Amino acid sequence: MYIKFLNNSVIFEDCTLRKLKEGVIKLLLKDNPEEPYAGFNAYLDKSCTILVGNYETYRTKYKDSGESKVLFLSTGEIYEEPLEEEIQKPTPEEIAAQKQQRNIEELQSQIAAYKAQIDATDYRIVKAYEYSMVGLESEYDMKALHEERQSFRDAINTLEEKMKTLMEG
Repeated sequence: MYIKFLNNSVIFEDCTLRKLKEGVIKLLLKDNPEEPYAGFNAYLDKSCTILVGNYETYRTKYKDSGESKVLFLSTGEIYEEPLEEEIQKPTPEEIAAQKQQRNIEELQSQIAAYKAQIDATDYRIVKAYEYSMVGLESEYDMKALHEERQSFRDAINTLEEKMKTLMEG
């Protein structure tokens, strides 16, 4: 995943993002971003064209991790670490449910990325159709374009089947 902060032109590569609770995330980066944090977007590609998450409202650094490359950001939510005696260890069932939820979220993210790739090529379809309506030859290889888009659809269908299986099990 690639991260680009709104107040910075640097693109951070190989980032990991984890939602801790509503309005609170943990972000692991390979490099340090500049403060203040003005929100960010998450992308699937380095050129930042395939958006997989809008985190523009995550501007508050609510906790210093002690590690410069780990950020805890929020939308203004206050996050307080529970006292050690308040921490309850999750049951095996809860651990399994959490793992299942993470897997489902990952599949949803991948599906969204493929859908974004399809959306990014829609203009070519419209343009080719417009050309055909006035009897002109399209500049695009429609067979290759169809195959590319169909491969995205096939991948989406496969991921949706995996997600359905995960949700049933």
